[in-house]
Amino acid sequence: MLTNLTILSVALDTNIILTFDEDVFVGTGNVTITNTSSGIEVYSIDITDNFVTFSGKVVTIVRNKDLDHNTPHHIKIDNTAILDSSGNS
Repeated sequence: MLTNLTILSVALDTNIILTFDEDVFVGTGNVTITNTSSGIEVYSIDITDNFVTFSGKVVTIVRNKDLDHNTPHHIKIDNTAILDSSGNS
């Protein structure tokens, strides 16, 4: 379901919004944001946390910490964190 994406020029305080082609449901695991340059993890949240919402095909992650300016970051979502109606990740 998830593929590698490159996203450029995102505001530092932007929520992470993922839109899928089918309804998705909460699984178990974490979403981790890492500073790509240094390899340092800057943010991690459990997929069941109140800062993560599921609504049909959309998952919204509200970060409580802004990212570093002019710094590349990458997001890792555990394979079991987001599931479809058949339980596939």
